[in-house]
Order: sequence, then C-alpha cells, then structure tokens
Amino acid sequence: AGFADSSGLAAESYGWEGRAEWKQGHPEKAAPLFMNQLALGDASAVVSLKAVIPDREPASGLLNYGPEPEEREKWTDEQKREEEQKETAKLKVAAQDPLLRRLVTVHILATAVSPDYYYTEGLKKEGVNRSARWFNIIQQANLSRVEDGEYLGWISYNAGDYKGAAHWLELSKADTAAALWLKAKLQLRAGKFADATNTMARAVEIMKTSPAYTSHEGEEWATEDLFAKGEYWGFASRASGDLGGLRLARGDFVQALDVLFRGQLWEDAAFVAERVLTTNELKQYVDALPTTEPPKEGEDYNKKLRYLLGRRLVREDRYADAEQYLPQPYDKVLEKYVKALKDGANEKLSKTERAHALFTAAWLARYDGMELMGTEGAPDAFAESGSFEMPDLAKERRSGAYQTLAYDKEGKASYDENGNPKMKSVPAVLKASAKEIQRLNTNKISPDIRFHYRLIAGALAMKAAALLPDNSEELADIVNQAGMWVKDRDEKVANRYYQVIDHRCAKTKIGQTARAKHWFVDQQGPSSTAEQQAHEAMRKELKMDSSE
Repeated sequence: AGFADSSGLAAESYGWEGRAEWKQGHPEKAAPLFMNQLALGDASAVVSLKAVIPDREPASGLLNYGPEPEEREKWTDEQKREEEQKETAKLKVAAQDPLLRRLVTVHILATAVSPDYYYTEGLKKEGVNRSARWFNIIQQANLSRVEDGEYLGWISYNAGDYKGAAHWLELSKADTAAALWLKAKLQLRAGKFADATNTMARAVEIMKTSPAYTSHEGEEWATEDLFAKGEYWGFASRASGDLGGLRLARGDFVQALDVLFRGQLWEDAAFVAERVLTTNELKQYVDALPTTEPPKEGEDYNKKLRYLLGRRLVREDRYADAEQYLPQPYDKVLEKYVKALKDGANEKLSKTERAHALFTAAWLARYDGMELMGTEGAPDAFAESGSFEMPDLAKERRSGAYQTLAYDKEGKASYDENGNPKMKSVPAVLKASAKEIQRLNTNKISPDIRFHYRLIAGALAMKAAALLPDNSEELADIVNQAGMWVKDRDEKVANRYYQVIDHRCAKTKIGQTARAKHWFVDQQGPSSTAEQQAHEAMRKELKMDSSE
C-alpha cells in the first residue's frame, strides 16, 4: 500500500508542476494541476488558482505571481493601457478553456458584482467593468456550448441585468441548484410566488446532497461549517433565508419556521416563532422535534427554541405549560413566581400577606423577568442578553420597509454630526400578507417596550400597594421601587406612580425625600430590603450564578 504522505508532498508536487506550467504561459495546463493539489487537501492551491485569473487585482501582503500593488501604482497611463490589453488577450484564451472559463466566472461572481459596498470597497478596478468585458469576450468566442452558464446569469442578476440573467439561464438549460436558485429569483421578480417557492425548494433539496455544496472536510450541508461565520454567510444560510422568506410571504408560516430553524437562521426563526405562529402551533412544532444529543460544539437550537416557547407561555400566563420548557433553575423560579401570584390573589389571606406576596412576584418579575418572560427579539432582545437593542422585525413587516445603514457615493457609511450612523428606509421585497399582519397584531408584546417585564413588575407592585394603608413605610417603599423600575421605560406610567407617593405617602420618610426631589429616590425600605435578602437566598439555594 505504500507509505502515508503525512508531509503532503504529493499535493505539493502538483502545485510545483502547476507553477512551472503557469510560468511558461500555459494557464490551461496549470489550472487542472492546481485543482488536483486542492483536491488532495492543500488549501494553498487557492492562491495559485487565483493566479490564473488574468484580470485579478493584486492584493498587498499576498502572493500575487505578478507586479505588486506598489509597482502598479507607479505605472503611467500608457503602461496601464498595455496591461489592460494583455489582460483582455489572456481572457480571450481563458474563454476557450472550460476550466479557465469557470474560474474566471466564479472569481468575478465572488469579487466584482456584490451589491454590498462593505465587501467590495477596494476590489473594483477604476474604469474597468470586469463583468461587461467578460460577457463581451464570451459572446465573441461564439462557443457552441457554455458550461455552467447559470453562473454567468448570476453575474448579470447581481449587476441588475435581469434580462441578461434570463438569457444565460436559458442557454445553460441546467437543472443544478445554482440554476434553480436563479430561476426562483427571476420567478419572484415576475410575481410568480408559488412557482418561485417550489423552484427554490428544489434548489435547497439538491444542495443538501450535492458534493458542490458540502465543505471540503466532508460535513453534511446543514452543519455549522457551512453557516454564517464572521462576515460571510454559507450556502445553507442564504438558501434557507430565501426559501424561508418565500414561505413566510405566502402564509406558509409553520413551513417558514421549519426552513429558517433548520437553516440555523436563528433570529429570523425566532421572529416567526415568537410573533407569527400561534402559541399552539409553536408548541406543536417544538413537541414534534426529535430528541437528539446536544451538539459537541456550537448552539443547541432545539434547546433554544424550547426556551423561547417557555418564555412565551409565561407571557401568556400559561404557567403550567411553561414549566417543562424552561431550563433549570428557572423552572423553579417560575414555581415561586406562580405561588406568589396565587397568594396575592387569595382573599382568604390578610391584605398585608397578599401585598407581601404580590411584591415578591413583582421582585421576581423585575430581576428574573428576562429569563422568565423576555422576548428573544424586540423589544427585550434576550438573544443579545438584553445588552443591545434589536431591530423590531414585526414593526418593519407591518410598515413594509426596513432600516439599513446609509452609504455615500464612494461606498462609505454616512454619519451625522454626532457620530451616529445615518439610516435609510428600504422597501421590503417580500411584503407581509394581510394574514401575517393580523397575526403580528394579535401576537403583539404587551407592553411593547424594551425590558417590558419591568412594567409588569411595576404593575404588580402597585397591586400590592393598593392593599396597604396610607402613610405606611411599606407602602412608600413599594411604590418608590415600582417607580424606580419603570421611570426609564415609560415616563407617563412613572408619573402616575409618583402621584401615589405624593397623595398617600406624604408622612413617610421615603415619601418626604421623594417629594423634596419631586421624583423617585434610590432608597430602600423594609419591604425591598426583605425581598432583596429573600432573592439572594433563593439564588444561593438554586445555585444560580450571581452574574446571570
């Protein structure tokens, strides 16, 4: 069987042979050798493959197999014209070779036609439209057959030439995932939603099993390796996003969730799960998920979706259903919250006992509310641990437009005089149906304010306050705490709470301090001190990390 090539000498030999052919001006012979080098696992072959692209812009700090960027900057206009003529001649040679033709096409598709300024800044040559030049050369070649013509169609599509895209797609007559994906986009532009959805579904199914869309390590299509990493999205994410969007626009809501969830587009899947599906639809979907072992690496999306459902059930007061979906120890915290609510409503207890119970529920809602009932997306942004605001997708879907960064003519982000990025409103391509908007309104978060559970905590505290006598220190303490919780969320609500202090707590210590300030004070009384101590004891009992 021979010795194992642990040093990768076989792959490297293809690279050296390919470089020798390239230096002799034989790119059509060099390219297959570099491809063999890559197939044997030598990733450095990618750099060599880029060398056979005649009009590739050199990059500083990389091996360019030609004049370096610094040298090119010193060229005269005449030298630049001569170089462009050489590039055109080499492109004509490449157009006659199937492999070189594919390599040039894919390089242009990857670097020269992206609509995103951020990724293309500095990549385009001034005065040279690579796409248009390549199309002209292909047409002049008068080829009897253009393999992978759908990729030329993608170049046209991304450049906004939809007639050209349809032309190349027709010439390709292919049934590949790339061809079907492009066909689905063109069908969507023609308003053929049903056809576009079916075509895109076929494209996704082909991608799942096609070697062209699996990673070089051999992982399956729907694995972490092919999903968004860093600045880029993988095929699975992009394809799932397109198909999920079509499903959503057509009103196939459960199917939309399934596509987005399995495509690991978590924020989009969470939006559909949280704001579009009914709670029972979501519960049925979650309950039908197969039981699997947690992944060794990456996110456990099944667990995340179960937790999202649990918090939604809490928001809808379906506590008995919610408990099984909350992770430890928040299932136990929910038990304490529910008991406090029940005791607060129990008229067999004294008013003081009921007030204490309601304030306990309020304290839990305030300090464990994110984990018990926080929304994954807007307004609470559990997905960001509440640290950052998230776009309100429901609002955007209802309005038919979304906000994005504004760029100037040079492709640079614009900022206002205070250094804040300027935003612009962009119409949504896939509009929300009347059925979706109805569901968004039905599933509206109440109150629809960031950290909405603080308003719930404040309301519970005020219920407790209603059971306590005027001018008691407990009353002043509880109302003051309620005001402290809501003052940064809803000033109108906070003003109503302050009026209670002004009218019912004037003779208390906290009341007098608050009235002197004409607002709430950062001061604890007997009830808040007791609740804080009880809460700390609970966290210790349940072994909850103090950083949570």
